[in-house]
Amino acid sequence: MTTLTIPKELSKEKDLVVIPKRVYLEFLQFQKKAGKPAYAIPKLPQKIRYFKPTARELRELKRARKDYAAGKYLTLEEFNQKVNRWLSK
Repeated sequence: MTTLTIPKELSKEKDLVVIPKRVYLEFLQFQKKAGKPAYAIPKLPQKIRYFKPTARELRELKRARKDYAAGKYLTLEEFNQKVNRWLSK
């Protein structure tokens, strides 16, 4: 039986993964083929843009919610059938 000692510094992070060396090497090869190194961190935008709806969009949303509550909507399947009938004309 193999005994493995994990340093406390690594166990504190609780994100330690143990895999066979062969699997790790295959993963590194995959990373090279993908063109992105494993350590690359995507850059975050400097400023987060928030969506602010216009008065018209708010009215349309209110109407849509009212119609939905009243059951005035099409399922995706019904919508696809109507569109296919329209396109086949």
